[in-house]
Amino acid sequence: MSQDAILKFLKENPSSINFDINKLNDYVYVTNNLFNHAARKGSSDEQFSLLLKILNNANSENPLLGGIITNLCYRYNEKLEERDFIFPYIYEIKDNYDNVVDITKPAYSRWLVSSSNTLGTVALMRGEVERGKKILERGLKIYSLAAHTPLLYLNLCMMYFQYAMIRFQEGRVNHAASIFEKCYYLSISAINEIYSSRNDYILSMKFDCDRLTKIGLEALKANSFLLRDKSLFGSRIPKVNVDTNFDVSVITARFARPSSSWHKNIEKKINEVQL
Repeated sequence: MSQDAILKFLKENPSSINFDINKLNDYVYVTNNLFNHAARKGSSDEQFSLLLKILNNANSENPLLGGIITNLCYRYNEKLEERDFIFPYIYEIKDNYDNVVDITKPAYSRWLVSSSNTLGTVALMRGEVERGKKILERGLKIYSLAAHTPLLYLNLCMMYFQYAMIRFQEGRVNHAASIFEKCYYLSISAINEIYSSRNDYILSMKFDCDRLTKIGLEALKANSFLLRDKSLFGSRIPKVNVDTNFDVSVITARFARPSSSWHKNIEKKINEVQL
């Protein structure tokens, strides 16, 4: 999408939400007035226009671009068809952002992982599997070098979970099962670290723990279904016995429009494997 088209859209769809564009490099201001859920004001359309305006005005090396992309992806998904014009624009900015963001700082590495997960998920929801795969692969690769923070865990598990689904679609069943196993163990490590007495943010991260528990269980199911009696799990973690099917809504439910034909199709095929 051209710059002129972006400017035309913003002119025709102004946002009345008050936000000081000149403070885009102020981490505290942006967090308190844009990223925090309680700070979000106005309708979905106004939030979308504001975030697009901010993205259009932000310096390409702004370390908070990942947070802006993350929030814009959620608003984008609320009206996927109507706002679909924006995907190539976000994708291009994200591509550059990944190459310049300072991943040695936890606050910035958090948003890099978050934006990789949300944009990768949106790409898969659009049926753009190759782009989704590229976004997730790059995010996982960069993460290995990034500064650590417990705030990474939920998005990181979601990235591994969806990457495993992609590998399954490609016919790499054993590899997919291995990635699901990694996702399972990561969810356990995450929960243990979040519930540590050293973590002053335990209560505020309860949502993350609830989601990590569900994601870990579904990853364990998928591994068991794909490998059957050859499950990678040893005696300490026996093959899971469940009466319910593998459920991908643990990933898509985070979005306002959780229905995704790609995700549901892979879900169906993984469940068919266990029959």
